[in-house]
Amino acid sequence: MKGSTASVSPMVGPGRSPSLEACLCYLLHAISILTALLIIGNGLLVIVWYVWGPVLFFVNWVVAVALLFFGGLLLAADLKCVERMGYFPFLYSSVGRGLFIILCGLLSVDLSTLFGIAAGGLITVLGVVYCLLGGCWLQGCPKPLLQRNERVICLTTHINFIDF
Repeated sequence: MKGSTASVSPMVGPGRSPSLEACLCYLLHAISILTALLIIGNGLLVIVWYVWGPVLFFVNWVVAVALLFFGGLLLAADLKCVERMGYFPFLYSSVGRGLFIILCGLLSVDLSTLFGIAAGGLITVLGVVYCLLGGCWLQGCPKPLLQRNERVICLTTHINFIDF
């Protein structure tokens, strides 16, 4: 399956204008980058809180490392598509990325800090918004920001990118 390409769907649809689609693509990128930074920030906060905090649990460290990894993965998927990212094809579909953001939001909910509650809730809500906007309206995933002008993006799986 190596060497297959990702297709790019044109911005045509009933009642849709190209400028609206481009605005939605930029909005989805902004949501994705914001949530990735919130996830990374929450992972760092969990590490700092539990290093100098009253209780040190192994589970908190595992969740913090997972949040740092997931946030970095989400940020990398939004910026550039490399061939290794083909192992995570759900990050290149709107519903898959939205559900992944919801999962990260639920992992981010930390009931011991106000920031953990607010950030986890906000990340979860942004994941739902990403699912609805990307899955129901665009019916595809925006191309990575650093590869917007490339016509063909090589992955190990078939992805329906929105060309904007």
